[in-house]
Amino acid sequence: MISAVIPVKLRHCEKKEGIKQCELLFRSLSKFCQEGTFKKIFVICPSIDLLELNVLSERWPELSIEVVDENVLIGHLRMKGFVDGWVLQQIIKLKAHELVETDFYLTFDGDCLCIRNMGYEDLVNDNKALIQLEDKKIHSQWWKGAAEVLDYPLDFNKIGMSVTPAILSRDVVKGLINELSLKYASWESKLLSYCIKFVNGQPRGWLPHQIWSEYTLYFLYLEKHGLLWDYHFTFGGEYWEETLISKKCCWVIDEYDQLEPEILFNGEGRGFFSVIQSNMNVPVAEIEALLSPYI
Repeated sequence: MISAVIPVKLRHCEKKEGIKQCELLFRSLSKFCQEGTFKKIFVICPSIDLLELNVLSERWPELSIEVVDENVLIGHLRMKGFVDGWVLQQIIKLKAHELVETDFYLTFDGDCLCIRNMGYEDLVNDNKALIQLEDKKIHSQWWKGAAEVLDYPLDFNKIGMSVTPAILSRDVVKGLINELSLKYASWESKLLSYCIKFVNGQPRGWLPHQIWSEYTLYFLYLEKHGLLWDYHFTFGGEYWEETLISKKCCWVIDEYDQLEPEILFNGEGRGFFSVIQSNMNVPVAEIEALLSPYI
């Protein structure tokens, strides 16, 4: 079995939008995932959202959803004052290794969907997890920032990994955090220092560009210690452009305008997940109406 982690914050948007987004993800997982794929799916949210998400999770008992107050993982960061935003979601994805009991865990965002039949053996084989590889030049600033945090020389000629959804090794994340903890008094504060704008020593807003991500830190730690192929596999040798994430994603509005649900869910291609990017600001009710006949 594998675990999964989904950071959710309903109050950053219309509450109904956030609920509907979670519903689409859960519906797709319920439809396409074999029984016994997940040991536990952790939905990690602010305490104010616990009630709504607990009620929602009860609709899919087969997914073994557990709703967790984010204060368990990052309450000490909230207490520092100005700490908010999607940056914290990435710290949550790393801190979540404290919750999971499986060797590997999937990281989701609310705008992810499962689009084809999938079981545990598709994701983990011979104690190694499937990984989606990607050119580091695609999000070069995140790779540069992660390399700086890790004090590791960055080589853009070497392959990197792609964005959420991704599968992380619990032991590798532990190793990464241990290394950062030895290097910095507070590794969480160090990461946040790259993202928060300070005025006269006080936090006053977010910097315009985040210069690290949870997956660039994770992958560079693997690369630094020569661990990539000890913990991960992919199709076609060392590189294949479609493994976890389908080519049939909507990252920009033009791709959404051309979306054909019957093609999205036709089962063709290697990718198990699609992303309909939430920052396009397409109403979730519209997406739901489009996809409902298929999930």
